[in-house]
Amino acid sequence: MKKSILKKILALMMTAALLLLCGCASIEEGGAVLDEKLEQFMACIEANDKEGVAELAYNLEFGDNLKDVFDDLSAYWPAKAGDTYTRQSFHVTIRNEAKIYQGQYLVASAGESYVVDIAYVEDDNGAGITMLYANLSEDLAAATTPTGTLQTAAENSFLQWCFLVLWLIFIGFAVFTIVDIIRKKPRLYGLWIAAAVVFLSVSLQISDSNLRFNWVIAILNRSRWLKYPDGTNIFSLGLPVGAIVYWCMRGSLLRQKKAREAAQAAYYAQFQPTAPQEQSFQAPEAPADEISAAEHPPVEETASDN
Repeated sequence: MKKSILKKILALMMTAALLLLCGCASIEEGGAVLDEKLEQFMACIEANDKEGVAELAYNLEFGDNLKDVFDDLSAYWPAKAGDTYTRQSFHVTIRNEAKIYQGQYLVASAGESYVVDIAYVEDDNGAGITMLYANLSEDLAAATTPTGTLQTAAENSFLQWCFLVLWLIFIGFAVFTIVDIIRKKPRLYGLWIAAAVVFLSVSLQISDSNLRFNWVIAILNRSRWLKYPDGTNIFSLGLPVGAIVYWCMRGSLLRQKKAREAAQAAYYAQFQPTAPQEQSFQAPEAPADEISAAEHPPVEETASDN
């Protein structure tokens, strides 16, 4: 019985491995297709071949769109057929019997680095490129890098610095709490130390298209105001909830610790041997006349010579 179950498990594992290998092979095959289309597109830019670019498109509509942007694209991205490139990401989506290949490439052209996003579709109606964007890496980084971080110190506004200073104050409060926990050592103090660095981060994202609220529990999460070049603003406030809870319960925890220590001391005291009481010796009191004689000794009379 056990051997039969083991055989079934091994068969399932082998089937899963084969499916995984087939999936990897399919992804690699799709990546090779996208690599080929990128090389063909770069060759058309080098040859200034608008018609060749249109032939690479999925249909006439996409072909006309590519021809319309061809001059601006080739001026911005002076690609050549032999330019080296690296595939940064790639994935395949199957939808309504259509395969959609999407990938991002890092291409070195004319001494500059370009990020190229490309999409290619295969279905019953045909196959071809449906999207291609090229951006200088520097331009893309500038368009996606917000202010409001320690790295953008020179560009931060006063309120952005207030958020960062508040975050540093909260970190100091967490450190102060940990020091107090180590000194007082309440019950389960190790867990309280871990709780002291837990922050509740509440964030609000405001952009032209939407308004989104979010919260997350993390370790030493930042308070900051991020302002993106496209006008998007993200306000995040990280509150040290673990440290706050500790200080709210600190009095009770210390009373419990004191009561526990007193109970332990009383419990162990009943097993300690009782020391014998010492007997004191007191001499009997002397008679009053003896005490008076001791205090006033008799004066000896001396004979006078007549």
